[in-house]
Amino acid sequence: NKVSKVELSLKPVLEPLGFEHTGEGGFHIRAVGGKTRIPDYVNRAERKIVEVWGTYWHRGEDPQELVDWYKNQGWECTVVWENEVAAFAVNMGGG
Repeated sequence: NKVSKVELSLKPVLEPLGFEHTGEGGFHIRAVGGKTRIPDYVNRAERKIVEVWGTYWHRGEDPQELVDWYKNQGWECTVVWENEVAAFAVNMGGG
C-alpha cells in the first residue's frame, strides 16, 4: 500500500500528540493465529491508532469492523475518512 497525501497531511497534527506515522510497514499488529494489520498512525504509549480511509479504496467497507478488530487486540482505533481529515485535524488541535 502506498502512502497517500491525505494520510501524510495529518502528520504535523498527530506527531506532537505522540503518534508516529508507520509509513509502508514500519509497525504492524498481528492477531494471535490470524490477520496482520499495518495502521497509518500509532501512539504506542496510549495504545491508540488512527487510520485514514480513502473514499475510493474503502468504499463499501464498514469501519466498525476495523475498530472492533483493533479493540480485540487491545488498541483504540479512530477511522478518519479522507473527506473528514480537515475537520479531524482542527479537532485534534491542528490548523
